[in-house]
Amino acid sequence: MFLTIFFQMFSFTSNIGIFGKTLILIFLTIACFLFGYFLAAIIGIPLFGINIFSQQTAPTDNIAYLKFLQSILSIFMFIIPTIVYWLIFGKNISKDLKLNVIPKYKTILLSLLVLIVSLPLINFLSNINSQMDLPDCLSQLETWMKQTEEANAELTNKFLNVDGLNNLIVNILIMAMIPAIGEEFFFRGCMQNIFSSKNSNIFAVWATAFFFSAFHLQFYGFLPRFVLGAFFGWLTVWSKSLWLPIISHFFNNFCAIIGVYLINHNNISVSIDTVGSNSTWPAALASLVVCIFLVIKIKKIETKNA
Repeated sequence: MFLTIFFQMFSFTSNIGIFGKTLILIFLTIACFLFGYFLAAIIGIPLFGINIFSQQTAPTDNIAYLKFLQSILSIFMFIIPTIVYWLIFGKNISKDLKLNVIPKYKTILLSLLVLIVSLPLINFLSNINSQMDLPDCLSQLETWMKQTEEANAELTNKFLNVDGLNNLIVNILIMAMIPAIGEEFFFRGCMQNIFSSKNSNIFAVWATAFFFSAFHLQFYGFLPRFVLGAFFGWLTVWSKSLWLPIISHFFNNFCAIIGVYLINHNNISVSIDTVGSNSTWPAALASLVVCIFLVIKIKKIETKNA
């Protein structure tokens, strides 16, 4: 009875446009984020002995607490708002989120292959992006961007610098699985859907990729993440399944985590972040050509019987 009355309150939502839906999504995200932060702070007192209410910022020396905080915030900032949004605007969450369609195994393998083959291209773009130099009038902005980039990189390195299989599994959970599910729920499962309701898929995919990359606040890695976001977006469009970008997103993060772990333990000597970064443009071009071929193949397989 209560649920029936609750959902009848939102019967007006059928008349809300893209701008209104976007505002509601933003409101839900902020509200859930604040609630998640408050919940994590409360739990952190008995669990980690940290009272964040008595500190201006989260403690940067307690990595276990920061990992816990990131996990909670990822869930409450991406997964919960998306579910609430579709409870308001949708009819069937599984169908609305495109979770009811299982992608073809060939498409999954090809998508993962694209991520591997694209390494020279992605790292080449990252190298170009890192050379970004803003004009003098924006020097303060550039300083802030560099400081934010360095702080994020330092925190990421602390997260990744672990010993033992158990800690590695924890990293895979909080830095690969939860972000892959949460970010794809939010960006491809919700935001891209909002943008595509009155616009073309082209606009929806690239606009969502822009916000996806901007959200990470890693400005000197914006370009490669923007391209990856667009790739995940087109996978969603062609396969009509959110599982394909979730799997691809997870694989991308998983490889980075495993790569750093193996390097830190002297199992390998080459980081995947350096593959192609110091090469000339022909290597990146060759990577691009192969990726285009594979992407076209994915599109043909997924849209063949559409």
